[in-house]
Amino acid sequence: MLHSDKYIQALISEQPFFEIHQENVLGVKMDVFKNRPKSLVDFIESSAAHGDKPYLIFKDQVITFNQHLTLVKKAAHILQTKYEVQQGDRVAIYAANSPEWIIFFWATVSLGAIACGLNGWWKGSEAIKAINDADPKVVVADQARFERIDETLEHPVMIFEQYDLSAHEQALDSFIRVDEDECACLLYTSGTTGTPKGVMTSHRSMIANSTLQMLQGAAVSQDSSSKGIDWSKNTPTTLLTSPLFHVSGLSAGAVTSLFAGSTTLLYDGRFLANRVIELIQKYNVTSWGGAVPTALKRVLDDAEAQGLKMMSVLVVGGGGCTNAPRVNFANKRCLSKFKV
Repeated sequence: MLHSDKYIQALISEQPFFEIHQENVLGVKMDVFKNRPKSLVDFIESSAAHGDKPYLIFKDQVITFNQHLTLVKKAAHILQTKYEVQQGDRVAIYAANSPEWIIFFWATVSLGAIACGLNGWWKGSEAIKAINDADPKVVVADQARFERIDETLEHPVMIFEQYDLSAHEQALDSFIRVDEDECACLLYTSGTTGTPKGVMTSHRSMIANSTLQMLQGAAVSQDSSSKGIDWSKNTPTTLLTSPLFHVSGLSAGAVTSLFAGSTTLLYDGRFLANRVIELIQKYNVTSWGGAVPTALKRVLDDAEAQGLKMMSVLVVGGGGCTNAPRVNFANKRCLSKFKV
């Protein structure tokens, strides 16, 4: 038995999309999703079905799934023609959370290339070391990060603020699929005990993570619906406060959101509990993914102090703290503190 949760077991047994069987993966027999997509390109192509529904919201800027797909094709065309990015090449992304970060990630993997998500909090010397190790065809960066590396950077660079992507007339004709066990991105370790190292993450890994997120989400939906919670009141909208250079922000966040057809609200700047509350209220946020427990506690405390009930929020997920506050959003005691 894969999981003891009755809803997860039922979904695996009854829904073909979540069916699990065993396959040989790089010489090891593993449980895998039988009917999974085999490339992140499938995520990009299937996103067209969501049309004019919002995919990204950032500083009141709304980008629909159709608009995002068009921008990805334009960004991929630039990478391919101007910077000669080909299958297996690397594209480094050094920037704060933004739509451009996500667009260039998808543009990179759509070419069969590898996105290197550099830690946006690194100082210049740290970023340069990672760039030199990865040896990308191009570095895409925002202005603030570019200024940290300008004097020592030896690789071509494309600065977000200096390029109007929407005005680019040409677009990629066709996406490039690679084997699902090929690397899709490099995300870096924290460097707590040594120099940060790029960890290779395959298409298979990211697809499995997204499918697991959707399986868990479907189970939570069924469980909470049985308790009388109405999921149809608000459009599925996820608040993303995790950095995109982290697996929780990128794989569990933006990538899963594109696959699931849900809306991602990108948080920018310094974390402020009161601002998180304002965004939840303004956009009727239904889930908050990657909530660091200490940050979650700050929001809970502020909401309680203001006597607020966040009626739209149905799911909060996170981790990363040894003394994490226990929060069960189906628990009525918790509901009195933070209405979900």
